[in-house]
Amino acid sequence: IALREIARGLSRQREEQEALRREGGRRPAIAERVMVGLSSNPRDAGNLLRRASRMAGQLNADWYAVHVETPAESITKIGTRDFVALLDSINLAGDLGAETVWLKGSDVVETMLEFAREKRVTRIIVGRTHQPLWRRWMQRDVTMRLLREARDFDIEIVGDEEPVK
Repeated sequence: IALREIARGLSRQREEQEALRREGGRRPAIAERVMVGLSSNPRDAGNLLRRASRMAGQLNADWYAVHVETPAESITKIGTRDFVALLDSINLAGDLGAETVWLKGSDVVETMLEFAREKRVTRIIVGRTHQPLWRRWMQRDVTMRLLREARDFDIEIVGDEEPVK
């Protein structure tokens, strides 16, 4: 699989160079943009980022790794372990080619959608949230709200890396 991904990447680079030569050095417009949401919960962040990187590579798209800091999840309120894991995720996103963005807002979904519309994102990738049932019933689950409110985007929900037993 890794060799196949490397071959695809080299093929895309060659195609881009040929297109640049044909177009007189002008880059063709990017039609797709991908955004991945990062939470302070480190669970499956690597899997989520690798999926977004592969998708962006296959689509020849720009991509953004976005974290929204809310007052309830400010850096002073989350645990040290979660903060370090979040920074590790942001570093991994940068290493994989994402433009990393740290936003502040009172509502995660509204802030993400505002950013996505501003940057003309076409696809949003999020992980499955691990919220208690009562929170999902009160419609506070980020993933479910995103599905409901982001009808103008393609949304992919990435499952858990390991099945729950």
